[in-house]
Amino acid sequence: MNRRDFLRISTAALFLFIINRHASAQIGQVVQTFPGPHQHPAGLTFDGQYLWVSDLTSERIYKIEPATGNVFLSFPSPGSAPTGLTWDGQNLWCGDNDLDKIYKINPADGSVLQTIAISTPAPRGLAFVNGSVYYQDSRAEKIFQLNPVTGEVVSQFAAPGEYGRGLTWDGNSFWSTDRFKNEYYRLDSLRKKVVDIIPAPGTYSYGLAWDGTYLWNADYETNKIYKIQVRGDELFVRSNPRTIRILYTVETKNTGSTTMNLKSYFAVPTATPFQELLNNIRYYPAPTSFLTDNFQRPVAYYTQSILPGSSTFYRWEVDAKTYNARFYYLSERVGKLQEIPADIKAKYTVDGSKYDIHNSVITSALTEAVQGETGLYWMVRNIHDYIISHIEYINDHVWSDAPQVLTQGHGSCSEYSMTFISMCRAAGIPACSEAGGHIRAQLPYEDTVFHRWAYIYFPQVGWTPVDCTWDDRDNPADQARYFGGYSGDVFATTRNGGDSNYLGWTYNVAQSSSGGKRSRTKKMEFFQSTVSVAVTDLPETGEQTNTLVNYPNPFNEETQIMLQNPRAGFFSIAVYDLLGRQVAVLFQGELSSGNHSFVWDGKDSNGNVLPSGVYFLIAGTKAEKSGVRMLLLR
Repeated sequence: MNRRDFLRISTAALFLFIINRHASAQIGQVVQTFPGPHQHPAGLTFDGQYLWVSDLTSERIYKIEPATGNVFLSFPSPGSAPTGLTWDGQNLWCGDNDLDKIYKINPADGSVLQTIAISTPAPRGLAFVNGSVYYQDSRAEKIFQLNPVTGEVVSQFAAPGEYGRGLTWDGNSFWSTDRFKNEYYRLDSLRKKVVDIIPAPGTYSYGLAWDGTYLWNADYETNKIYKIQVRGDELFVRSNPRTIRILYTVETKNTGSTTMNLKSYFAVPTATPFQELLNNIRYYPAPTSFLTDNFQRPVAYYTQSILPGSSTFYRWEVDAKTYNARFYYLSERVGKLQEIPADIKAKYTVDGSKYDIHNSVITSALTEAVQGETGLYWMVRNIHDYIISHIEYINDHVWSDAPQVLTQGHGSCSEYSMTFISMCRAAGIPACSEAGGHIRAQLPYEDTVFHRWAYIYFPQVGWTPVDCTWDDRDNPADQARYFGGYSGDVFATTRNGGDSNYLGWTYNVAQSSSGGKRSRTKKMEFFQSTVSVAVTDLPETGEQTNTLVNYPNPFNEETQIMLQNPRAGFFSIAVYDLLGRQVAVLFQGELSSGNHSFVWDGKDSNGNVLPSGVYFLIAGTKAEKSGVRMLLLR
């Protein structure tokens, strides 16, 4: 992808995000809070002037002034577990979780005006919408529409989360909350699908209410009532920054009987709105040159001859900060299909060997998926939902083309992404892919599987992430989590629209060779990093300093040390312990420029086996030294 194409809108979006963050309340921000009326608030509603709160411990319902949190009135609830409240314009409605009943209540004195018995086991949140009572049942994992006169169930649909509690209506959309994940979900009123996910501030999100501008939330565990900003101008909000060190290593072996001529093309990671590079990328050894592919993406290029039975290591490392991100109100603001710029459409709707967008399997699937939708958001969303309902995740290490993936009904993350992109391009919607490594919660972590996801171009938003693979989950909220959502648990190295002239359809690295026989291992390792200052420079292509790396690290018996020095001179290579004592000298003398390798067997200069621990490898001249941290594990 042309870097300008992406940054044209993404940089503007990031700038808009920063400006709005300082100028007004951010989406999801708490603008007011006060203690609940007793210990464990549950139900919550707004009557146009006052908040009403039910408390499970006191078994009472409270009328509260929202500006101060002062209680004006309270009375006993009809049942012992008042878990839901709503207001119909004149009266309160209260759902009871123990008695499985919904009560219509006179707000003046708490007297019961009507009782509806329900057949589901765990009624929670209530909402009164256009003459109907809606209630969310956490065990049935559904939202039911009731006729308030007869108590008859008129309709039902899937609740967004597994642990649904509060429910409210903002005049256009339903809002639901999940107490386990502590999130608010906005549901499209017509399609009943989750379109926005906002984190809740408490630890046990329960009752929800809408006052015409703000969402109110009663938190059962913190005993607080929160007033939440859920609308704003920002396109997306970043959260949960994570600082990491990434090391990517490729070992290529010549297992044949003749010399192998190897060409290697490494994708060069760049800064995006969701990941910052905190320093320049360090390469071991230095690349032969840097290239630019047909999507204007930087590529590090190596050429090397490898003797039979020999191997070579290539490695880069960088410190980075990654973010979770969420695009908000996409369904209202994406723009129209005809507003897509001609240059973007020309470049990112073309066919490719893995897409085959004119294949009848693709065109038939597109017709079935879109279902007559003409709005851009719902066209893309329906394609996304079609993918996750028709493909099962199986990583068989074969990248089939999109028609084959749909036919066989399974695929890897790359195949999910390629199929999604194929269907979008068949509809004339620009799409491309991004890929890199997957970071687990516990560090250090080694990834050898990697990950790929997609991007969609919305004319009023820009390039927007979509991950069909990670959205292939059971409940509606998780099926929408990465439609306009981005995870800080990935580090992106590659973005392109299809056939890159250097990387082809792969990502991270592509290699080709003549002669010999090639065998390869790849891994991306993630470590904690304490670096905090970001830079956006690409790797320097001028004069290089000494580069030093060892592999494997940690190691048990021995580790291979690779040194690349641009200038000949007198070099020393030594190992030091944590107290700064020199324990071993691996080399000392004149060393020519170029690539050199050494081995350390974990012993001191006298041949004694050293204990497990951290050691430092220092190499260089008196004027210039490089060092790496090594971990010896016995």
